[in-house]
Order: sequence, then C-alpha cells, then structure tokens
Amino acid sequence: MGGFSISSREQYIGRCRAYLTTAQTGVLHLNSTTLLLAHFKTEHIKMKRMIIFCMLFFCSTMVLTGTSPKIAKYKQILNKIAQLKSMVKEKDAELLHTPENPVEGCLNTTVTCFQKGIQKLQPARSQDNARFTKAIRIVSRFTEKNSEEHCKSTCESYEKKTPKIFLEGFENLVQMVSRVHSSWVLSDILQTIAGILILHLY
Repeated sequence: MGGFSISSREQYIGRCRAYLTTAQTGVLHLNSTTLLLAHFKTEHIKMKRMIIFCMLFFCSTMVLTGTSPKIAKYKQILNKIAQLKSMVKEKDAELLHTPENPVEGCLNTTVTCFQKGIQKLQPARSQDNARFTKAIRIVSRFTEKNSEEHCKSTCESYEKKTPKIFLEGFENLVQMVSRVHSSWVLSDILQTIAGILILHLY
C-alpha cells in the first residue's frame, strides 16, 4: 500500500488532524485578536468624538451664558434707561429730536443725536437727583461707530418727541445694536466649532 502500514497511516492522519486543529485554533485566536483590536479602536474613536463634542458644548455654553463685556454693558444701559423713564420730567419738559426709525447707514448720527438729548433730560422730583445723574452718566457711555458711514440725515431732521418717547427710541436703538452684536458672537462660536470638528474628527 505504497510502503505505509495501517498504524503509520493512522499516525499520519492523526498528525494532520492535530496540525489542522492547531492551525484552526491559531486562526480563531488571530481573528478574535483582530476583532478585539478593531473594537477597541472603534470605541476609542467614539470616545474621542464624545469628548470633543462635550468640550465644545461646554465651551459654547459658557460663552453664551457668560455674555461678552459688550452685551453686559448693553444690559446695564437698558436697565438705566428703564430707570430714567420712571424718573424723567414730562410736564413742561423740552421736546427732543428722536430718531425712531434710523436710516440704514446713519448709526453714528443716530447715536450722537441721542447722546445730545440725554444731557437735556431732567428728573421729575428733586429727591431723585442723585439716582438720575448716575443713570445719565452710565447711559451716556453708549457708543457705536461706523467708520465707513456716509449719512445724509442730521439730528435736526428727526421729529421732536417728549422725553419718555425719546428714551423709548434710545432703548430700541440699544436693543437693536445688542441683537446684532449677539448674532456676531454666535456666528464666531459656530465657526470655531466647525473648525475644531474638521481638524479632529476627519
């Protein structure tokens, strides 16, 4: 039978089976190791992305809730305008030029007009003098400039209104500028987040 005895054939077959079993075990072990490494790699990537998302969320939340110095300043000015509205003299008071609907591109003129008018306001009661003067000083700090502005309107071109309506117009202007500034801050945050995501996630 080709020079092989029955016992030698059985031994040969047995060895082949043993080698095959060992090889299969090695392949299974290798596959398991590969799958395990792939699993850990996937989990690592997921964890990295989660950490980045958490950091971005935390940072953006802190920026939005913390508010920028300018937004905090606008809030303080709006608070003082509200105080002035409750204390300002209305009866026999001087009427003031009030830009109610400022023309686009006339921010400098509008702000200057309100700054001039603010100085002409008077308290209705003498006992409010100290608080009124302090509020006027804080409100007068509101400044916004547009270096490229070319406005054809003048402060005198706006209709004269009572002190309270004048303050309401000033309040609307501060609110408008504050909203624009807030949108710029949010836009900067979103651009920063997008840049970080591109750098770290792809």
